[in-house]
Amino acid sequence: MNPVKKLALVTVLAIAPVIPALAQGADYKLQASDKVRINVIEWSTSGGDSRARMSGEFKLSPGGEVALPLLGLVPAAGLTARQLSETITRLIAEKAALLTTPVTTVEIVDYRPIFILGAVDKPGEYAYRPDMVAVHALALAGGVYRRTDLTFIRVDREITTAEGEIRILQKTSDELTIRRARLQAEVENLASFSMSGLTLFGSSTEDSSRSIHREQTMLRVRREDFQSELAARAKLMVLAEEQKRFLSDAVAIQDARESLLRKEVDEVRSLINKGLTSIPRQLAAETALADAAFRKKDLQAQLSQASQALITNEQQTAALKARRTASLVGEAQQVEREIDETRNKMRTARKLRAEAEALLSYSPLTNVDFSAVTFRLLRDGKPAPASETTKLNPGDVVMIVGPREGLRDTGAGSDPAPGSKGATED
Repeated sequence: MNPVKKLALVTVLAIAPVIPALAQGADYKLQASDKVRINVIEWSTSGGDSRARMSGEFKLSPGGEVALPLLGLVPAAGLTARQLSETITRLIAEKAALLTTPVTTVEIVDYRPIFILGAVDKPGEYAYRPDMVAVHALALAGGVYRRTDLTFIRVDREITTAEGEIRILQKTSDELTIRRARLQAEVENLASFSMSGLTLFGSSTEDSSRSIHREQTMLRVRREDFQSELAARAKLMVLAEEQKRFLSDAVAIQDARESLLRKEVDEVRSLINKGLTSIPRQLAAETALADAAFRKKDLQAQLSQASQALITNEQQTAALKARRTASLVGEAQQVEREIDETRNKMRTARKLRAEAEALLSYSPLTNVDFSAVTFRLLRDGKPAPASETTKLNPGDVVMIVGPREGLRDTGAGSDPAPGSKGATED
């Protein structure tokens, strides 16, 4: 950054008041045009299985509602993601008359856009990104617009844009690197992950700590959920083992009883041959023997079913572990691809910035006053002062008030700023 620009930034920080911004995260309250991803899972207490009752992405209507299957329009404006998930859980449980309370997760996919106006190269609507500050908005809009009689001056805006993009890419790369460490810890079934040996590019200590805390929390929650499911399946296996042992003992007892009855039948038949007993006694003994044989076969069938249920539970547990591992590996591979893509973009942006800086050294621009650059903010319909470090919220309108320029007269005409009375569209 050239010395004049540095002086301008210091001046802006010194004279512009700062207003607090709403922290994006658990306390963020949804508004119209926000998009959320909603997943509703219903658990079966008998089998320990789960099934998806609802899954999809939904955009809040201008009235602040989300249209959901089964529930219709659900008011969401003014609620946090957690409050919306609790509302949906309650409404589904009441509507569907469920025996068990479903599990609902709500994740913000896209925030409503911000609007950048004033002395910028490309005013308009832009997608909001968490942790954006006013200077990021300036970079997104192409930097401060300056009238010039030379095409070289556009290079300076390209440098500003590249610097903002590089900072965003550095933060994205660091977040992905931390996520990759978390996924690797999940694959290895670890309770936490270490940052030793990981290379971070440019995130502030606060941003890095926040990302690490978020991923550690994600690791703990997902690990606890998985361990709970494994524990439930383990209890089922213990019960199946106990049932199998009970049935095995019952079969053994019935087998011994059948042997005794068979011996009794043989003795009765011998007595009948000798004329020492009657036929009814023989019928009673043979009936008892048949009943014992039937009971034994029934117990053997139950034992076979218990053994099969035990095997099935073991197979399902193994399949659950395999699916989880495959899912984690797939996520890790996707994150790896995103890291490579982000770092390639970063290298390209740095190369373009270096080329622009080299070209800028030949620009004859003189006497440009950057000290008057200021930021103004319209938040929730109310104007507020701001500085370049003011954090932005979804839906903010950022007004950039540019500097006055004193260009050396080179005899060429100058072009007016976008949106001014003298500006024309091609």
